[in-house]
Amino acid sequence: MDRANLVPLCAKISYWSMQNISITIIGSQLLKKRLSDEMSCFVFEFIEVGNSFDISSKIIFVIQGIIRNISGMMLLRRLKGQFDIVYSISSVLDLLIIPYALKCVDSKIVWVTVFDNLVTLKGSGNKFHRLLAAVFFKISLFFIKKADKVCAISDELKDYLSEFGISHDKLLLTGNAVQRELIRQAETAKIFEYDALYVGRINDAKGIYDMVKVLKIIMSFRRHFILAIMGEGDIDTLSRYKKYIVEAGLENNIIFLGQKTGLEKFNNFKKSRSFWFLSENESFGVALLEAVCCGLPAFAYNLSPYEKIYLHDEVLISPKGDFCDVAKNVLALFESGRFENAAGVRLLEKYSWESIAEMEIRSL
Repeated sequence: MDRANLVPLCAKISYWSMQNISITIIGSQLLKKRLSDEMSCFVFEFIEVGNSFDISSKIIFVIQGIIRNISGMMLLRRLKGQFDIVYSISSVLDLLIIPYALKCVDSKIVWVTVFDNLVTLKGSGNKFHRLLAAVFFKISLFFIKKADKVCAISDELKDYLSEFGISHDKLLLTGNAVQRELIRQAETAKIFEYDALYVGRINDAKGIYDMVKVLKIIMSFRRHFILAIMGEGDIDTLSRYKKYIVEAGLENNIIFLGQKTGLEKFNNFKKSRSFWFLSENESFGVALLEAVCCGLPAFAYNLSPYEKIYLHDEVLISPKGDFCDVAKNVLALFESGRFENAAGVRLLEKYSWESIAEMEIRSL
């Protein structure tokens, strides 16, 4: 979790702390620093396992996870009997091993995990990496069966777990949310700096190459169009992507902003005329919801989770993989000159991390 999106975790810790729940976090030194920076007003204990180092490839990521989990397993005797609840912020295998082992040695503990993603062999990217991810995902499903409560972020994921054999009384549909107060505080730019913005992991499955194809079409009509990319990726993927951009002749039209958090992140949203999110697979798509709630016209592919979130044309949807249709819709938007999304802004009142944190605790 040291380089992941910590917003859900921080928001939930903030709420739980106000309910007089004492919290201990297990993780790396880098995670401790990030949490200390972002949650300086809250008190929590920290148990350090393993170290953090630059992730140059997915193999390095796997090796780092193995080292941390071995380190964590050596703490089981110390952890046994110390906690009432163990909470896994995600269902990736790396974050399930220690909670699963602790549940095995301490049956009185209540184990809660968030189930936030499906992993399949289909999709873009390195085939070996996808195979590895799919194998880890299948293993994680058997671990999850031992959890006392599984918080699924969508109907699709809840149904998947039910079909896998996890009983209905263990399942809780929670959804996802946005940082409402920061979105409200973010300043609406007097002058737009970016014509389009993408926020998320720099990863093949996130449609990063389709965005370049869309931009290539748009450049035939708008030579000075600027696409900003906010997020990080492993060194190999980022290097390959930047090379592709140069080969497409678009290095002057794409800006890499890096990882942004807090108010700075949402100020960048509101400096943008539009939002592109051409992911080929999503369980929810928090970044897309954030953009919509900020009032940005947003473009995405027709993924099934969106059908229950965007009921009033808050997102301009194109057939999956049809980047030509996306380009057509983007050009139509810029011809109209109306860079607003009133229907999207109305969704801001509906999604709150605090209400999800309350729902999870109440279910226990």
